Amino acid sequence: MDIQQAVVFRRFQATLFLSLLSLSCLAVGQEQVKGKAEQAFAQFGSSIYQVRIINVKSKNLNSSGSGFYVGDGQHFATNYHVVSSVVLEPEEYKIIIEKNEQEIELEVEAIDIVNDLAVLSIPQPGEPLALREKLPSKGEKMYSIGNPHNIGMTIVEGNYNGLVDDYVFDRIHFSGALNPGMSGGPTIDASGRVVGVNVQTAGNQVGFLVPANKLSDLLQGVLGPAAYESVGLPPLPLDTEAQGAAPMSVYKELQKSIGVQISAATDAIIDEINSREWPLDELSGATVTGKVHPGFHCWGQSDTDEKKNILTVVKTCNSRQSIYVSRELNSGFFEYEFRYLEGEGWPEAAFYRYATQEFSRGRPSNRAGEDDVENFTCVDDIVQMKDNGIRRKTAYCARAYKKYPNLYDVFYMGVTLNKGNKALMEHFCLSGVSKDKSNAFLARFIKQVDWQ
Repeated sequence: MDIQQAVVFRRFQATLFLSLLSLSCLAVGQEQVKGKAEQAFAQFGSSIYQVRIINVKSKNLNSSGSGFYVGDGQHFATNYHVVSSVVLEPEEYKIIIEKNEQEIELEVEAIDIVNDLAVLSIPQPGEPLALREKLPSKGEKMYSIGNPHNIGMTIVEGNYNGLVDDYVFDRIHFSGALNPGMSGGPTIDASGRVVGVNVQTAGNQVGFLVPANKLSDLLQGVLGPAAYESVGLPPLPLDTEAQGAAPMSVYKELQKSIGVQISAATDAIIDEINSREWPLDELSGATVTGKVHPGFHCWGQSDTDEKKNILTVVKTCNSRQSIYVSRELNSGFFEYEFRYLEGEGWPEAAFYRYATQEFSRGRPSNRAGEDDVENFTCVDDIVQMKDNGIRRKTAYCARAYKKYPNLYDVFYMGVTLNKGNKALMEHFCLSGVSKDKSNAFLARFIKQVDWQ
C-alpha cells in the first residue's frame, strides 16, 4: 500500500468511526428518553387507573375516563365530566376501578365544575401522587398517563407550554397527544409530581390540562387544612363493607352546588368586565365594543353578496370556554357580535325588511336541553338613545334554569332603524347568569354603539 492509499484508507476509517459513534450516541439518547418514560410509568403507574361508569340496570359500561390516588391515599381525583352522570343520576350509575383483579366502587365527595374536577373517596387505599406546587419552566418534559379509547393504560411524552393565553379559566397547554379516555388522568413531571389533570384535546399534539393548584384547592376542602398539610401521614384502614354507595343526600348537595358554582363564576366575570373601561373598535361605518375581558377572543370577517348587492362586515367576541354541566347542558359561555350591513341601491323600506329578517335569525350560543331550561320569554321594544339619537328595534330574552334557581340564559338582539340602506345588528348571549348581573351588562352594552 503506497502513501496515498494509506491516507485514503485512514480517512475512510475515521469517517466510519465517526458515523458509528454518531449512531451510538443517537441510540443512547433515544434509550434515555425511552427509559425516562418507562421509569415514570413503572414507578407511578400503580397510582393511576381507568375510571369506569357503569349503568346499574344493564350492568354494562356507559363511559370511561382515568383517575389517580391523591391526598391521604384514600381519595381519588378525576374530571367532573367523567363522573357527571353519577353526580346527576346516582340511582342510574356507579363508579368503579379495577385493582388487583377486584372491582372497587368509589363515591364522589366534592366537585369543581368550573375547573372540571372531582375528588372521590375510595375504600381501598393506594399510593397518592404528590401535586407540584410551582409551575414548570416552559419546555420541560412531561408525561401524561391515561386510558385512551379503552385500549389500555398509556403514557404520552410532551412538553409544558405555559398557561393558555386568552382563556377565562386557567388551562395548561401540553404538547402531547391526549385522546378521549385520558380525561382525568395526571400529567406528571420526571419526579412523579402532578403538574395538571388531563381535560381536553384539540388534536395535532395540542392538549389542555387543569393546573394542579385547582385540584389542591378542592382537595384541601375535602381533607381540611391540617390533614392536607401533614407529611408522611399513613392512610387509615377503611371498612370496605361499610362503604357502599354514597347516600343520596350527598349527591343532592353536590347537585345544588352546581348552580352556586356557576353563579359565582359568571358573577365574577361580569364584575371584572364592568370594572374595566370598555375599548371601542371601528366596524366599517360604526363604532362598536371591543375586547372587554382579557380572556375573550375576538375576530372579524366580511363578505359581499354580488347578487343582492349587500356588504356584510362582522365582529365577534366570545369567552371560548364554557362550563360542562351534563351531556345536554353547558353554561358560563359569553358571546357578543356586531354585524354591519349595507345595501347598495336598495330602497329604504326593502332594506329595512331585509335587515329585520336577518335580525330574527339570531339564536343563543350554548347547548341546553328541554329538561334543563324553560322556554325563552322575550320583551320587544323600540329604544332611542338620547345622546346619539340611534333608534333600535330590540328583543331581550331570558330562560330560567329548571334545576338551578336564579340562573338564566339571556339573549339580546338589536338592529338600527334610521340609517336608510345601512344597518347595524348587535347581539349578546350570556349563559348561566343572574338577572342583576345580566341587566348590568345590558345597560352598559347598549350605550357603546354609535355611527361614525
